[in-house]
Amino acid sequence: MFFFWVIGQFSNRAALKSINKYALWLSLPGWIILAQVSESISTEEMEVDLFPMVYRVINSFLASSALLELVEEGQSDLFNKFRFWILVAILFYTFTTFFITLIGLKFGKEVWYLHNILNITTYILYSIGFYCCKRSHLDSDEALMI
Repeated sequence: MFFFWVIGQFSNRAALKSINKYALWLSLPGWIILAQVSESISTEEMEVDLFPMVYRVINSFLASSALLELVEEGQSDLFNKFRFWILVAILFYTFTTFFITLIGLKFGKEVWYLHNILNITTYILYSIGFYCCKRSHLDSDEALMI
């Protein structure tokens, strides 16, 4: 649910903010419903959990929409923006772990190490974003002192 909130905060489009708001409020009821459906379609050979897959697809779509909005603004120093790196990290994590979840349905623990690699990469992307945020605050503080 945190991803829905972050994407909503970083977007300027009313439609995207509205979708994020509804997605945030529908997460808990959606989780309860999809947990029941998942339980009924799971077998001994394959355990299916629908909520994480649906959640990741929706977040991937929303993060990519927010990134597209950011790119369309035409800012020249996009790679120095905190918002850009946080949205890239969310998109990277949700998009790639969706596929790991799908692969995991068939191969299970054999591919779980890939999830760890994706987590580390996502944390690196978050770190770049926080570094950009810190650097921009330091630059603005220096400008105030001059």
